[in-house]
Amino acid sequence: MKSATRMIVVAAVWAGVGYLISRGWGLYWASIDPAAPPHDMVRLLEIVTVPGARIGSFLVDGPHGLQRASLENAAAFGLIGATIHLLRRRFLTHPGSA
Repeated sequence: MKSATRMIVVAAVWAGVGYLISRGWGLYWASIDPAAPPHDMVRLLEIVTVPGARIGSFLVDGPHGLQRASLENAAAFGLIGATIHLLRRRFLTHPGSA
């Protein structure tokens, strides 16, 4: 597989994982009691695993639904995946150059 095609596939897989993680959080938040405050560990885990929605909520005003948050998270995870792929390729093929 060509390197560019491989990077696109890797980014697409990461984006899919980000989308599914965001959907999972949507199901979690829909199923819990809204009156009960979430545990601090749950909030921290959400902040770490849903970076796209967090960044998007600071940049754009207006309603922030699950679909928009999922797409933002997919884009963030795709970017993270492409970056990791490029860094791994760079440092695994040229281990002495840093």
